[in-house]
Amino acid sequence: MEEEILLLKTAVAEENRENGRKTATAFTWPVENRNGFVFGVLEAESRSPFAQTVMEIVRDRLARLAATAQEGTSIPRRFEQTLEAINEEIVNRAMEMETFPPEHLNAVIGLAVDKTMYVSGSGELAAIFLHKLPEGRYQVFNLARSIQTEQAGASWQKTFAVVLDGDLKPGDIFCLCNFDLQQEMPPEELHSLLATLPPQSAVVKLRQYFPLEVEFSLFVLKVISSEDEKSKVSAPASIKQLQASREQTKRVLSDQKPTFLKTLFFWILGFLKDQRGLWRLAKSLVRILISVVTIVLLMVRDLIRWVFRLSRRLASSERKEVFSEARSHFETSRLFVSKKMNRLPKTSKYLILAALIMVLIITFSVLAISHGRQASEERAAFEAAVTRVESLQDAVESALIYKDENKAKSLLKEAEDSLNSIVTEDKANLERIQKIKNEILQVANNLKKISELQNPEVLAEASALPEQPTLSSLIWGGEKIYTFGSNKTVYLVNESDKTLESFASDETLGSATEASVGEGFTAWLDDSPTLNLLDLQTKNLATHVSSPSDERWVDLYVYGDRLYVLAPGSGLASQVYRLSLSGLSVGTPAAWIKSPISELSDTVSLAVDGTVFILRANGKILRFVGGRDVAWTQGIVEPAITSASDIWTSAESSYVYLLDPAGQRLVVYEKESGTLKVQYHSSSFTSLTDFAVNETNKTIYLLGDSRVYKIEATHLK
Repeated sequence: MEEEILLLKTAVAEENRENGRKTATAFTWPVENRNGFVFGVLEAESRSPFAQTVMEIVRDRLARLAATAQEGTSIPRRFEQTLEAINEEIVNRAMEMETFPPEHLNAVIGLAVDKTMYVSGSGELAAIFLHKLPEGRYQVFNLARSIQTEQAGASWQKTFAVVLDGDLKPGDIFCLCNFDLQQEMPPEELHSLLATLPPQSAVVKLRQYFPLEVEFSLFVLKVISSEDEKSKVSAPASIKQLQASREQTKRVLSDQKPTFLKTLFFWILGFLKDQRGLWRLAKSLVRILISVVTIVLLMVRDLIRWVFRLSRRLASSERKEVFSEARSHFETSRLFVSKKMNRLPKTSKYLILAALIMVLIITFSVLAISHGRQASEERAAFEAAVTRVESLQDAVESALIYKDENKAKSLLKEAEDSLNSIVTEDKANLERIQKIKNEILQVANNLKKISELQNPEVLAEASALPEQPTLSSLIWGGEKIYTFGSNKTVYLVNESDKTLESFASDETLGSATEASVGEGFTAWLDDSPTLNLLDLQTKNLATHVSSPSDERWVDLYVYGDRLYVLAPGSGLASQVYRLSLSGLSVGTPAAWIKSPISELSDTVSLAVDGTVFILRANGKILRFVGGRDVAWTQGIVEPAITSASDIWTSAESSYVYLLDPAGQRLVVYEKESGTLKVQYHSSSFTSLTDFAVNETNKTIYLLGDSRVYKIEATHLK
């Protein structure tokens, strides 16, 4: 038995007063490639910007649903995903804007596809469902009561929490209105009106029952059997069908558009209808054909004779005479053809000219038509490819709603590959592709937690100094930022006028490689390497311990009255030394790591917060407690870190910071969980060497290519 096909018809009405106290909206859109519609009626007892925002969020999300609920898509899941997205977006905006009480929002939204309808709602809105029984009578359901019964209570945390679904049968009718229709008019009259009139007529009729100066929104859906509508055309529910109709209309209009070729064709057709004219044309064409054939045969005969004689003469080495004779022969042939043509009547000449012109016109027309058809096929192929990419983007969004980041990343990669495979030279198409690429990049960056910094602020740069030193290290101390130059000078960075001011200098020192700051002083390693200390108040300088000749000191960190130095060695011989501090005096280095189980020969930096974090060059972070290696889970970073150089944290900080010069970024992890928090990236970050963090002021300073950059620590907001 052939399955019954149902047709869905809808109509809406929406009216808002300019100075009204409420905001109302009603809408419906066809579902692409499906027999169905999305719909909604919303009323807010407020005219606030937040009320408008809620309406826009719902309309936007349902419009996306209509465009993406294609064949093969799980409709229940897509509807639930849409509700989750709406709820999440409303919650976010509610935290940013001044809201109104959630119980003042009355709304019902839904999706009807094929033989099933899904609805969700909030508040009290008239939602009447008329189910047609087999005997022809109607059973009336008030769906608003079902929504109110299942809803836990009004809250912006989950505005649309209830989902109702049900089957659709021929004759079923669904009506939504921001007024209680059953209170405004007799129920029997309402039901009769909905059952007998088409949706659009029913909407017009129902509007007459209410005053003009009110906020009014109404939606009507009617289910019709295809058997009852054989003589009618179903409502357009497919964008592709609409586009096909448009293309067909364009072709028809193009076919009927007057052109020179068509005018000439119809003139010839009219001429052929005249029998006498046709007879005269036939005789002229026969004469022309005989003349042309005769000329061609004579030319071919003469050509054969001439080629034969030419080959014999060339064989006899009479080349000069041959070329002279060839020129003479061509001239004779030209005169012969000209003489023959001159003997033709003027009518024949004009017909030959017309024929040549016709051949040229037809040739160019065929080329133009072929080019137009090819362009049309290329446009269709481009649109199909872009549509596929956009559908993958929607699938990414759906995956993110369900927090499935792995699937979202896979779909993004597929979308990117599909976009890169599109070949086009059209400027508009290339701009569209670039726009989609930017959208994909933005989503990918969000997944990878990349914060892209377009033009980071430059606080100061060494090129402005007369000596133009190379800046190597950076510290934050005493509410000021300092940097170390290759000319054995410590510079103060003036943030107000963005300059570098010489703070301290000593020609006996080496160039600083790594630095750390304590309470009122800074300590650094130079390229000897030697440990140096500088009082930031008095500018007194002290030079202390040098590394043993058989060790390589690569980094240091001041923690309270202790100073830690990282000394990588081969195998398990690597060590962290701890030195006591008293003013600008330091104690004897003492080995801090006990029974190491991790190989530390490739370590490059360390940071201390009571425990010790040690950084390997490949970006791997190790954590030590009480001198022993302990487990610390490190979140995955994309793209992977291949050349890390510096690490920082503190006892007060909840984060661990990692500098990746090759990746032009600063990576931030949550300290306790090791989860990736954010990646600050900028193409301006070239040759990064150091950074400093001021979490109190939510500011990060980075040093790269002898420039000091300042960025906002947005992860601390």
